Amino acid sequence: MAGTVQYASHANFFTGMVRDVPRHLIPDGAVYDATNIVITNSGSLAKRSGSTRVLLSETSMAPTQIAAQKSANVDGRARLYPAFVTGGVVQAGSLQYSDSLVDVTAFTTSIATDTLGRATTYGDSEVFSSNSLAGSTPTVWVGGVDFSLKTEAESTTVVSVATTSGNPEITIGGTAAGKMSVGGYIHLSNGGTNEYTGRIVNVGATTVTVDPAPIFTTAAATFTSAAYYPVLPQVGTRTDGQYVASAGCASTFASGGDTRLVLGNVRIIDNATGKSTAHPNRIVWSVREAADATVTQCDGLVQATRAGFPQLNYIDVEDIGQIIALVPVGSGNMMVLGSKNCAMLSGYLLTQAGAVQDTSLSRGGITAGIRGFSQKVGCVSEASVQRTTMGVLFAALDGVYLTDGATLVNTMTKKIANLWGDLIVGPSPFRFGVSLFGGPDGFGSGTTPTGIYGSANINDSHYYISMASGGLLCDLRNQFGWTRVQQGQLDICASVVDPDNTANRVYAVKNDADSTTSSVDRIIRLDNVVIPDNIPYDVDGTQFNCSITTRAYAEGDPAQKRRYRHALFTYNIFGGTTLYPSATTYPSVSTFTGIGVGSFSVSATKGLAADGDDVTLGSRDATAQSSKSDVARFDAQALSQALTYTITTSDYPASFAVYEVTNGFNQLRPGRVA
Repeated sequence: MAGTVQYASHANFFTGMVRDVPRHLIPDGAVYDATNIVITNSGSLAKRSGSTRVLLSETSMAPTQIAAQKSANVDGRARLYPAFVTGGVVQAGSLQYSDSLVDVTAFTTSIATDTLGRATTYGDSEVFSSNSLAGSTPTVWVGGVDFSLKTEAESTTVVSVATTSGNPEITIGGTAAGKMSVGGYIHLSNGGTNEYTGRIVNVGATTVTVDPAPIFTTAAATFTSAAYYPVLPQVGTRTDGQYVASAGCASTFASGGDTRLVLGNVRIIDNATGKSTAHPNRIVWSVREAADATVTQCDGLVQATRAGFPQLNYIDVEDIGQIIALVPVGSGNMMVLGSKNCAMLSGYLLTQAGAVQDTSLSRGGITAGIRGFSQKVGCVSEASVQRTTMGVLFAALDGVYLTDGATLVNTMTKKIANLWGDLIVGPSPFRFGVSLFGGPDGFGSGTTPTGIYGSANINDSHYYISMASGGLLCDLRNQFGWTRVQQGQLDICASVVDPDNTANRVYAVKNDADSTTSSVDRIIRLDNVVIPDNIPYDVDGTQFNCSITTRAYAEGDPAQKRRYRHALFTYNIFGGTTLYPSATTYPSVSTFTGIGVGSFSVSATKGLAADGDDVTLGSRDATAQSSKSDVARFDAQALSQALTYTITTSDYPASFAVYEVTNGFNQLRPGRVA
């Protein structure tokens, strides 16, 4: 005679996936696997929502980076800039922030480079780092120009152009002004003695208003030419003995009222010999104002002109390997994430007054200090780095770390470290999919190791990392709970947050190396993905299911078998009535309607491991009610030490959630085995 049925309930799955211990030792509140699942604020496991479309029309762009520009100046420009390298030159696109579908306008520049790194915000510009073996452009700047209005770079001869210290309005004449556009850049020169570079904030009939305002007052006819750049490369050739030719990463360093552009992992060319030398552990920084000994008056955005990075403005960071990323973390502090270690740069970065290129000068202008904090933990990819309100997240070989610059927390320890090792390493003990250092001098195509495509900070509540072998999502609010994401349309290589962030917009570019195929889905939004019961399809209309595999529930002594009578699941499933908005919004995708579309099924695996016998328990269809929760009871009648449940949706329900799993069981009497 069977004993009294006992019940044991399991809920509040805040811990997410745990796979580093035997299944019956996974703690309560955790599951073995969760695919296309988000953890809700109440601790339930719910089907993720889909990504959403941004572009109205198809584009031939296949961007690898994206920048979010927001001007604090009077022009108030706010635009997105996806960018990539095609045919050895930079192609950039411009588009508006919007909750409506918009078009992107592409502009192919004449800027030669091999790869673009992540952009950093400097003033009212977004500055991409640039790795180039053949060229000499360490940075590429965009400042809010609308490529649909003006794309071409132009130059013109000007007559009697003067600048006045502190006055942002420069009279250049109608011909030159007609070649300029707000958000682009103007470069004034007389052939090397006097230069000015600035961002254009207004264009008049014969004038341009610029930022920053000139420091120097120059007489009429000082400048003899004016060049317009929609996308700004480094302008001019340094003649002070050497110049920075390329950079692996870029950031800004703000301290003491100064903000300097900082580059890491640089290549420097000697002007006399033409020799190129890689410095993978070197940081260089810009001057604050005119300070170039070889130019009488070098003015404006000197960081992008000849006075950009004086040869004394550098620090070689010891024991860090290759500098992977630079991350500003408040005034006077910047994280330096290296391939072997991580460090914090703190203090002030100064430029020696006068002839800063004089090699006899001591490096007394450096008042900043470097301290390591990672204890041999290195960053494997700039694409993995995200700054959140909780700290900076980055991928290492043994997990994804969260750091405030003083301490590090491996968010995967005792959870999914083994899964991470499988994804990032693969079956080979050789940990890097490609060379961490790329080409022979530290630059080239091999700059993204381990198959990491990109990452995203979603709503400051979730961290998402996209990899060749799968996507992972971390809930930053709830014990760093990790779930898996089926790749498909969430396969991204870069992301950016709307600087206004009024709508929590998170933009990303798809990982797509084919630049010849037009697509309307190359730029997407991710902010809806972590909101359950929202959008049941991805950006191209692709539907997706979800699945959950629980821990092995051993209700008592795992060495003893018991009779599992039935399983109860508190759940919600909603089929919806219309899954796609319209055929015009999502072309080539059929619209279908119906009540009760979708279902979920449950199976159980006997034993403490994953190789026990499977038992099919049953299924439930979707309902027509969006807010209904119910309890599904399935007969198990399984004699086992433990049961592991696998819950899988089918036919793409609009939403699905599991709140609680309850086992009904009998403990066997002493001496009984069945």
